[in-house]
Amino acid sequence: MEYKELSKKLYAKIIRILPLTLTVIVFILLLSTLLCKLCNSNDFLAIILENKPNIVTISGLLSGFIIAFLTAKVLQIRQEKINEKSNWNEITQKLHKYRKIINKLLLSQLWSEGTKHDIDTKYKGLTIFDVREISFFNSKPTKQAREFVRDTNKSSLAELYLELKSFIFEQYTIDESLYSEFEVMLYYDIITLQKWNEHHCGNGLYYFFDYKYSTYKNEFNWDGITSENKDEIIEIALDIDRERYKNLTFGPELLSKLGTQLIDEVLPKLTKTQEFIESDLPHIVKKLFLISGITIVFGILLPIVNGIYTISPILDIISISTILSVCFFLVISFYGFMKREIKIQTLS
Repeated sequence: MEYKELSKKLYAKIIRILPLTLTVIVFILLLSTLLCKLCNSNDFLAIILENKPNIVTISGLLSGFIIAFLTAKVLQIRQEKINEKSNWNEITQKLHKYRKIINKLLLSQLWSEGTKHDIDTKYKGLTIFDVREISFFNSKPTKQAREFVRDTNKSSLAELYLELKSFIFEQYTIDESLYSEFEVMLYYDIITLQKWNEHHCGNGLYYFFDYKYSTYKNEFNWDGITSENKDEIIEIALDIDRERYKNLTFGPELLSKLGTQLIDEVLPKLTKTQEFIESDLPHIVKKLFLISGITIVFGILLPIVNGIYTISPILDIISISTILSVCFFLVISFYGFMKREIKIQTLS
């Protein structure tokens, strides 16, 4: 199985570098052949000068076609990102609502004093990312994270409390996304979203309120949450997904389902959408920009400058070799370009 995977990776790598390798070989062969002819034939310089206008014309047409394609492609990407913004905003507002619920849970008396004391004083500054980094390959956990994991006296709910705290940004004096009744135009940076996903933040709601609830149920002080806060949490949950939560009352089932939706749907979707919104130009566009630049410099500017100043026929040979090599590269790469172009990336 490993041999097959290795073979596939090696084959894919060869396929990626093959067009460029062949193009370099073609360029070297053309350059050496043309230089050899220039040195051994008195009439070859006249042939070069006669064909120079053809090279300039081909280069102009080629660069014009590429620039037109690139312009259309960039405008298409821009429009796709604009169209995706409404979906981006909708999922962002859902995450704001999740964070409102989490904030109410953290500020309530659902937790024992020992739980809050462990995290807010004894392990102040520790994050769930530090703790879960320990299980990552080649990780370098902090001393505080190692102490937390080894601490047998800490509260059973300390990790859940720490996980939920990762959704609250303490750097903000007033975080409107947690208290405002209206849409707040606060957007999450991609690094934070990726961290939440990589460290499975939100899964603790399912783990402690469903999978292991029978083990930890006596650790929770349900009477420590006021009826007003319970009603507000239910209302926020209905705003998130009315169909999913319409028949649920406040309790472990509601919190478990909220955690499941957060980890399985909201965070992955928002991360993927955010990555698309913030994404750079596709590889194919960058490659064609480079090809267009080479075509303009070596196929148009170099022949014209050399024709005006009559510097050296060798420059015309370099120009011819470069343009023919670029044409060769486009021919052998065209199928790959088109295959990548028709791939549709779903964001849902």
